[in-house]
Amino acid sequence: MQAVLTAPLLAALEVTRGVEVTLMLPAVAVVPAVAAVLEAVVPVVVLAVTVVVLAVTVVVLVATAVVLVATAVVLAATAVVLGATVVVLGATVVVLVATVVVLVATAVVLAVAASRLLTPIGVIKAGSTKLALSFELLMLGGHTRHRKL
Repeated sequence: MQAVLTAPLLAALEVTRGVEVTLMLPAVAVVPAVAAVLEAVVPVVVLAVTVVVLAVTVVVLVATAVVLVATAVVLAATAVVLGATVVVLGATVVVLVATVVVLVATAVVLAVAASRLLTPIGVIKAGSTKLALSFELLMLGGHTRHRKL
């Protein structure tokens, strides 16, 4: 009977001594062809399952590689967009600074123009005498008078 049993089955029988061994021995001994078929089929089935598991592992690894490459592409595109955003923000700051400079220059020009309109038209120095041309007299069409200041 033991000649029909496979080595793994014998090892299992040695571990499980007692009633179970006496019950298992007649079943295997009655069908010696089953043991021969199992010896031939089990390694093939194990090999087939191993091949399937390896194939699934390869598919998962390839899918992981594809996802990693796609992630790298997305990160590169994000870096490009962020770089463009920084350039646009820099240009915006330059435009804002230029706008402030133009506004300050405009304010200075307007202040100078306003100060010239609100004060006498001009002061003429003639030797040590200062002559003032009054804006009001010119507006009234009158003659200018020379006054000593």
